[in-house]
Amino acid sequence: MKDVLRPVDPSVLKPQTPSIRTFELKEECGINNLPNQIMAKAISDGFVFNILCVGETACGKSSLLDSLFNTRLDSTPSTHDIPRVFLRKNTYDLFERKKILFVVRMM
Repeated sequence: MKDVLRPVDPSVLKPQTPSIRTFELKEECGINNLPNQIMAKAISDGFVFNILCVGETACGKSSLLDSLFNTRLDSTPSTHDIPRVFLRKNTYDLFERKKILFVVRMM
């Protein structure tokens, strides 16, 4: 039997291009957005840090911390007639919208 060559439809020979899906980004992505992502995670999870505030009696240590966190941190006042130096440790949990925002440990 003899093979018969028939004409071929040209559309069959053209390579098919796959349909490409495109998405619109709602915000920036990539390495330049990394600081924003880290900040958002820290705000959502909260974080712990230590503050060492040292100074003589009545020099404004508590006032500094009160103004820093815009709140009144309860601390017992000291008198000027203490014969020696000592460390006093205070720990405060600061909440915002029923979620812990900061844990402040002062010595």
